[in-house]
Amino acid sequence: MLSALCDIIIIFLSVIGLVELIRLIICRLFKTKGDKSIVILVPIKSGAKDAELLLRSAAAKAMWVYCGAIERVVCLDCGTDEETKKICMKICDQYEFMEYKTKL
Repeated sequence: MLSALCDIIIIFLSVIGLVELIRLIICRLFKTKGDKSIVILVPIKSGAKDAELLLRSAAAKAMWVYCGAIERVVCLDCGTDEETKKICMKICDQYEFMEYKTKL
């Protein structure tokens, strides 16, 4: 019984690894020279309790999901309070591809 369970786990992890390898190969094949053209805009409104989660999620997508095709992530301040603004600026300082902008 334990042997069958180990075999199922190994097969499952092998399939996940194979799918990830195929995804990586496809991302590399379709990458062009001037491929850094995608910009993610994250609007942060007043009272956003999940501002940190939104920005970290956008950063993770920029680094991992889009295979490096993201040029930058822009955090757009749409009238936030001071505490949220400090959180957003702190996270934007952690990643070189993130910017903090205010809405005019």
